[in-house]
Amino acid sequence: MSRRSRGGSFQGDRMIRKLYPGGKNKAFNISYDDGVEQDIRMVEMPDFSGMTRQQAADAAGKLGIYILVTGNNSLEKTVTATAQSILANTEVPVGTTVEIEFKDTGSRD
Repeated sequence: MSRRSRGGSFQGDRMIRKLYPGGKNKAFNISYDDGVEQDIRMVEMPDFSGMTRQQAADAAGKLGIYILVTGNNSLEKTVTATAQSILANTEVPVGTTVEIEFKDTGSRD
């Protein structure tokens, strides 16, 4: 069992203190985005043609791309992507949204 004290904790009769380098017990950290283009991570837009909504969402999610579904909103396997607003193989920044149109491509007799 351990008990806490200002600046550390006790384990038995020993006081354990966790310190930063130089024996400091506090740290100050600043981080900022300077907007440098080389800091932007780019990914290649996949070809969503023929994918179901779930397949498209999974493929986009792995790359950090968002999708906006248009057309048929069904989750049926016959509903597949037929068009996309950003051409396949185009380099885009992570976080880009692509509009994907879905249509029921299943045959009906």
